Amino acid sequence: MTASYRNASFSETIMDLNIWSALLLAIFTIATLIMTGLAIELVEFLTQWRFLPGTITLISLIGLFLASGTRDPYHYHPAEKLYIGAIAVFSVVFSAFDPFYDVVTGFYDPLGGIIVFGLMTIAAAVLMR
Repeated sequence: MTASYRNASFSETIMDLNIWSALLLAIFTIATLIMTGLAIELVEFLTQWRFLPGTITLISLIGLFLASGTRDPYHYHPAEKLYIGAIAVFSVVFSAFDPFYDVVTGFYDPLGGIIVFGLMTIAAAVLMR
């Protein structure tokens, strides 16, 4: 029996991605990093080069936009555009400026991180629709 493969572009392949499979893959990857003890090294590496998580965040937001069903910016409300732009600027400022990073992470120690995580997750959800 032969398998049939179609020549799909990168964006078509991303559009065919099963969200549950992607979520389970992310959970599996994180759990494996923790289980093997590599998570500590990864976190230490990313804290040494703090611009990397910010860059990865911006690339991920672009990828989410390109993979969404609404790749036309006109499908977004102006408030959504403003919010996503603010999150992108926040990501750059958070990664680039130590005083801003210290204020956000020092805001009631775990609460600041939880708020930032929540705001960034909302931006990702807006882009994914």
